[in-house]
Amino acid sequence: MVNYEHLYPEFIRCDDAEDINHLLAQLTDNPTPINTERLVEICTNAMTCVARDSNGHIVAMGTLSVRDIPTGKVGLLDDVVVDSSMRGRGIGRLIVKDLMKVAKTRRVSLLELTCRPTRTEANFLYEGLGFKSSPTNRYVIKF
Repeated sequence: MVNYEHLYPEFIRCDDAEDINHLLAQLTDNPTPINTERLVEICTNAMTCVARDSNGHIVAMGTLSVRDIPTGKVGLLDDVVVDSSMRGRGIGRLIVKDLMKVAKTRRVSLLELTCRPTRTEANFLYEGLGFKSSPTNRYVIKF
């Protein structure tokens, strides 16, 4: 059994950053570890939805950030990940649907996300929830 919650800065637990670092290591090959201070900053600026197991550990997460630009409010879903031991139970679907509801409440006109093609199950999930692949080029620069 898992419990879902929005992670607010004032309710962050002492081992939450460690749990999230464990998840991020499953999402990317080169994760940047976060500490509690950084987690507070993230949760102050974005909505993070987590799923906790019966021991209170975070076993899944997703983050929504919203920016208000001249063409409208745009939301970005990031770092959606479910622990490998918990996959296939609909946890990721519930997290994404919750964040979609938050985006609608905030009057977001466009919700974006990126997903590597190799993450077959995740791509299937997003398409099943109505996301469409965008023909737009994606450009990045690392600092």
